[in-house]
Amino acid sequence: MKVEKFKVLLYLKKSEPDKTGKAPIMGRITLNRTMAQFSCKLSCTPGLWNARE
Repeated sequence: MKVEKFKVLLYLKKSEPDKTGKAPIMGRITLNRTMAQFSCKLSCTPGLWNARE
């Protein structure tokens, strides 16, 4: 029986803030070591982003 591993990660791309200082929210989906990254088309101020939650 093959076990498949699935992960979803949301992170803030702090290296590219816009004019208002907000950074884009990015997503990453991993399935069995195959990765796909995408933009969520949303942004957040870095001070409000909690990477641990």
